[in-house]
Amino acid sequence: MSFPLFGGPNAWLFLLCGLLVAASPAQADTDTMPETGGDPRCDVGAYPDVGSQAPIALLQCRGSAYLKQHLNDQALQAFDRAHALAMDRKDTLAAVQSALQIARINQLRNQSDRSFAILTDTYEFVRKQGHEKDAQDLLDALAAAYYNSGRLDLAETYYLELLDHDQVSGDANAQAVTRFNLAHVYASQGRFDAADAEFRQSFELGQQLGDSAGVAVTLKAWGENAHAQGDLALARSRFEQALRAFVANNDQAQQGAVLRHLGDIAVKQAEAGRAIDLYLAAIRILEPLEFELPLLRSYRGLAQAYALESQYEKAYIAHQIHVEKLTRKMRRESGEAVQRLQSEFETRFKTQELSERNKQLRLENARQQQQLAYDRLWRNGLILIALLAVFASGLLWLLWRNGRRFGVAMTKLATTDGLTGLLNRRSILEFGHAEWARAQLGAAFCVLLLDIDHFKSINDNHGHAAGDQVLKGVASTVLGAMRTTDRLGRYGGEEFLIITPDADIKQALGVAERVRRAIEAAQFEVLGEARVTVSIGVA
Repeated sequence: MSFPLFGGPNAWLFLLCGLLVAASPAQADTDTMPETGGDPRCDVGAYPDVGSQAPIALLQCRGSAYLKQHLNDQALQAFDRAHALAMDRKDTLAAVQSALQIARINQLRNQSDRSFAILTDTYEFVRKQGHEKDAQDLLDALAAAYYNSGRLDLAETYYLELLDHDQVSGDANAQAVTRFNLAHVYASQGRFDAADAEFRQSFELGQQLGDSAGVAVTLKAWGENAHAQGDLALARSRFEQALRAFVANNDQAQQGAVLRHLGDIAVKQAEAGRAIDLYLAAIRILEPLEFELPLLRSYRGLAQAYALESQYEKAYIAHQIHVEKLTRKMRRESGEAVQRLQSEFETRFKTQELSERNKQLRLENARQQQQLAYDRLWRNGLILIALLAVFASGLLWLLWRNGRRFGVAMTKLATTDGLTGLLNRRSILEFGHAEWARAQLGAAFCVLLLDIDHFKSINDNHGHAAGDQVLKGVASTVLGAMRTTDRLGRYGGEEFLIITPDADIKQALGVAERVRRAIEAAQFEVLGEARVTVSIGVA
């Protein structure tokens, strides 16, 4: 159960033994005791005046010690007893402390309804005692619990009620926190305009209070809200303001997170080079901090940005790092989950008297749970490997396709004339040499050299652009007049070379005459009524 707020009353959730206070006695815990790290307050001997009775502080301290060892059942029992005793003795501080810890444990156990029940009961109790400040703290915890469980309508109701309290009390800092949280609720509901209004008021209150940390966090969340609406320019502006504020506050973790957001925006704005720089800057900050989720998203975004820049090898490497880190995270979380299950299971057996049959059944259940966890991990690993293989295959195909296209393009550049698209001088001569070699074995072929008459005057009178159009038109006309087996190339300037395989001089003269007539009949828009003629030599 987490409350992603800056400052404010949610510090209640993190109270440990140092904030525990002595209260009326309760029956001593006779169960197996947790390791307490030598803390004397967790030892019943620290309270000799009450004999076998353990005060609230002792129960709370034991609960905290159990929590550190992930023994949630024992921790819940200790805090339940502390809470009941605090309610009986009307000790509001201890009741609030215990209620928040009970709610936290129930959230970890996915028992949200129990969290809501204990917080609601304690809230009503504290209000009856007239402790409005403690009541507001519980109201805030209730709203956050509903938000974290996805019950946004109830979260909105409690935050609005809390905001009324904050406005009546005139507590500007509390208002800034509540408006910030309310904005998150609205954003989760897709009510972005309402969220924008609350972020704005929270931001203005933070500025008035001189709360630089609160202002920075609000700017970041405000930017996320603009990003969700697709307003990339506004989101970028707010993220850049937030980044400057986090730099001023020396908050490196948030700097890295904001740089990652800016990288995402740069990708959407098709600024792949800028996105790469932003993601790399985020990774340099986040990697030493082991800030896991933003780091994973930074590597994922970096792979996408490299792919947009056609840097597929770097994209592959970034994607591979993302997959490896994600796999380690899943393995660690799976291992921790299995360890918690095993720890709770073994402790339950130590503290309860069960028949041998029940012990065997529970042990088998634990083994099955562990096996299921390992099976899930193995299955997820196979899925990741398959996805990685597909991604790698796609990258290899892209690299092959781009290399092939590059080779075709290079071949075309090396063999064709850039203006007319015909074979260039080198290529047409190579073809001629090949035909000459065939002629030595008895094959016939002829060569036609075509020259555009008075081409210099065309350039002088109509301009070089018109001359280029004439060259293109002549090339197109010649291609249409010659045989399909003939080859045409630009020999140089206004000269063209036609090679006619398997043709004697008579056939070549026929080709030359068709070409001459076709060009003479052709119209060139850039020359107006003027005609183009050519001279053709045949050999």
